Amino acid sequence: NRNFNVAHVRTECGYHMEPLLPKGDDPTICDGDHPKPVKLITRSDDTEEVVWERLQVYQSQTLPILEFYQSQPTTLIDFEAKNGKKDYPQLRSL
Repeated sequence: NRNFNVAHVRTECGYHMEPLLPKGDDPTICDGDHPKPVKLITRSDDTEEVVWERLQVYQSQTLPILEFYQSQPTTLIDFEAKNGKKDYPQLRSL
């Protein structure tokens, strides 16, 4: 339980990812194997503008690679995680 996400994603197209919050009494303190309490912070690059920039990079640099491999006669599994970590068992079984 070392990864946290405070966003609650629920979209009309079926994405449903609940926040991954610390399990302790104080939701601003990370739990886990830390010698001292670690306070959660919001990254300075966690902004809408940065997200849009990352989407542009995905479309211009990552998507062409995906399209290349989709056109190859190899096995490529297309899996869309819509429920966050709850999708992991299904993905692992493929």
